[in-house]
Amino acid sequence: MITEKVVRYYDRISKYYDLIDILLFKFRYTEMLDYFEFCDTALDIACGTGSMSFELAKRFEKVYGLDISRGMLNRAILKAEDEEVYFMYGTGEYLPFRDECFDAVTCILAIDLFPNPEKAITEMKRVLKHRGILVVNLLELRDGVLKKVLGKTLQSIRREFFTDLDSEKLLKILSNAKRYERRDIIGPFLSSLCNNIVFVYRKRL
Repeated sequence: MITEKVVRYYDRISKYYDLIDILLFKFRYTEMLDYFEFCDTALDIACGTGSMSFELAKRFEKVYGLDISRGMLNRAILKAEDEEVYFMYGTGEYLPFRDECFDAVTCILAIDLFPNPEKAITEMKRVLKHRGILVVNLLELRDGVLKKVLGKTLQSIRREFFTDLDSEKLLKILSNAKRYERRDIIGPFLSSLCNNIVFVYRKRL
């Protein structure tokens, strides 16, 4: 199953993930905060070692980080210390929270790893308060020389770990979300390969 492969992979690289994160992704975190106002509670789904969770703590009184990889969670917990961030094991498709309890939910670079992204989105919407904000992003391979050279290799890797979710399917699942293409919140290497598609959904009655 894809989920088992994903868990094994992230458990294995958890010791080195923060270095990978800095080299490839670090640019994204502070810019993601632009979508949020100062509020009470936030949930970071597929939080990894907690980089986005700790950024959210700058805008929210209390932040929960949830991940299915215990290796990644252990690294996040070690980094937490005095921060108002609480890490816990779980999957985005079965969130262990009551309805409408978060002002914001994020799922960064992970939604296409979920076996059932539609169910995960439904759960994310369920735990959002009225007028709460959900931010999800998705990397899509850009057209160009690198796609021609590396395309088959990257597609092979993608089939092993990811679902066939693309930005059009995700937009349909989210419904009423705003779609942005952002190249400033990923590192230069990734931005030469991928478009970073960010979806911002605000829950309304």
